[in-house]
Amino acid sequence: MPTVSVTSTNAGATVFCAETRGHNLFCDIPSAMGGTDTAMTPVEALLGALGNCLGTVIALVCQNKGLVYEGLSVDVAANYDPDAHRIDDFVVTVHMPGPIDEATRRAVEAAEPLCNVHNTLTHGAQVKTVLVGPE
Repeated sequence: MPTVSVTSTNAGATVFCAETRGHNLFCDIPSAMGGTDTAMTPVEALLGALGNCLGTVIALVCQNKGLVYEGLSVDVAANYDPDAHRIDDFVVTVHMPGPIDEATRRAVEAAEPLCNVHNTLTHGAQVKTVLVGPE
């Protein structure tokens, strides 16, 4: 199984920048939480990753089937549990740019199991943290 990796580095105050393959994603926290509020929170970035992943796969499936998808948008919401420090009960709403016919419905349904982020969240991934010091 190929490994996918990203390196997140402190970019100032509470800002972190995740970098991979020359691409960057910045995250911060709101000022009310002690941050500088210059970027999405990591939780918002996770919701964005789900919406972007599903939207990309829907676009590819629609493109392959000759269906209209330009202008498609995906809303993602989840409930935050402050005691457990996690989010749950995700709701993903796909807004197609045109009428929802049977072919479009099948394309969206076919895309969902191809979304890596969706599959990771529904599977319940294992996470291991390793602490290292300076070399």
